[in-house]
Amino acid sequence: MHNEPEKKTFTRRTCLQTAAMTVGYGVVASQPATAAEADGPTVYFGTRGGTLHAVDATNGTGVWTFSTGNAIRSAPTVFDGTVYFGSDDGSLYAVDAQNGTTRWTHETGGPVRSAPTVVDETVYVGSEDGSVRALDTDTGEEEWHHTTDGPVNTTPAVTADRVFVGSDDNSLYAVTTATGNVAWTYRTAGSVRSSPTVAAGNVYVGSEDSGVYALRESSGTEEWVCDWRRCNAQGPVFSSPTVADGFVYFGSDDGSLFSVPADSNLAEWTYSASDSIRSSPTVVDGTVYVGSDDTNLYAVDADTGDRRWAFGAREPIRSDPTFAGGTVFVGSLDDTFYAVAADSGDSEWQFDAGQSILSSATVVADPDVGHSVDSRVVYGSSGHHIYGTGAYEARSFDAYLADDERPSETDADENGDEGADPDAEGAGEATEAESVDDAEIVELPGFGIGTAVAGIGGAAYLLRRRADRSR
Repeated sequence: MHNEPEKKTFTRRTCLQTAAMTVGYGVVASQPATAAEADGPTVYFGTRGGTLHAVDATNGTGVWTFSTGNAIRSAPTVFDGTVYFGSDDGSLYAVDAQNGTTRWTHETGGPVRSAPTVVDETVYVGSEDGSVRALDTDTGEEEWHHTTDGPVNTTPAVTADRVFVGSDDNSLYAVTTATGNVAWTYRTAGSVRSSPTVAAGNVYVGSEDSGVYALRESSGTEEWVCDWRRCNAQGPVFSSPTVADGFVYFGSDDGSLFSVPADSNLAEWTYSASDSIRSSPTVVDGTVYVGSDDTNLYAVDADTGDRRWAFGAREPIRSDPTFAGGTVFVGSLDDTFYAVAADSGDSEWQFDAGQSILSSATVVADPDVGHSVDSRVVYGSSGHHIYGTGAYEARSFDAYLADDERPSETDADENGDEGADPDAEGAGEATEAESVDDAEIVELPGFGIGTAVAGIGGAAYLLRRRADRSR
């Protein structure tokens, strides 16, 4: 089902003068509980209690909070001084990154657990009402939506002409950025709650059927599958793949972290945690950072799979690690948000959020003009955990300030329950749409979003995706 409403014209000035709207399910959008303003490196994350926190990234001091009507599992994205994030109360929020005041809200028909992706004045986001939406960044007005047959909890991966999302109807969808018309779909044997990653012409995505799929970006044609038959992956995959230096990294509910060559389905190595890995890996400077339900944050050598260090929380870590300024930021179900030294695994500071944390974090150097760019770095991939030039690892927060004109993207919380039947009807099939209105496809200037890659393993300048330097 596709719906394209009449578009209206608003300026940024009139948008910011608009009063706060009503949030989904009858909850009124909250003003921040504190009046302080963020004016330096700031980390943003949400909690199960419905609170978005803005915290000083250098010392862990709380700056402001914003309350919604239900849990925040959606990872925030910061763009042009605005924080975009979803809530289980059914709304997508846009709030001022400096002080947390409401700019607009947009109601959907279900919880918004998808992390928004901002590209070229449009924010793309999924909802448990089964839809993926394109909204105007200034006003929250809907540009189009496409409805699937199941909840959409994944973070959209956006290229110059396609938006890729997974659905609980077992399918990965490729729709056009301009209209939301379906280009193709690929059906797996389980719910797709792993967010897709685009790299060098392929889309990589996990499924509850225990498989990770490599599909051609243009057609959805299957290149390979890494599953229980081929890679000995024994559990559902809610972790989102990260592609770096020619390898695909992902976690599984069987407790394994996998490294698989991007051009094959044979595992290079696996690292075994003591419990499920639903956190998505972040790869920086030859190290893979990932959380586990066994309560540990791991740093693993990207080449060998050897453990470099483990940092222990008190409860499972399901949020995705965010790297910025030599620090790994991650939240835990133990109500604590942690800043950990990337080189040693030592604690730098801890913040008591008072509520469990499923949302992944986003870091910006300057909340007034900053974008969540540079915190989730991988090389040569786009869609999940990306943006990379390959020359940023050792930089301090001061180095961010010159780079904050670069665009953004951020993470999602991946959850799931039961396994899936790998022999389900239609699994492993790509269905191409009968027609796509190519005249409607918008070509973005320069490199395409998410597919602008120099090649797997090469340095890539990827526009408008969610990483403030690190799924």
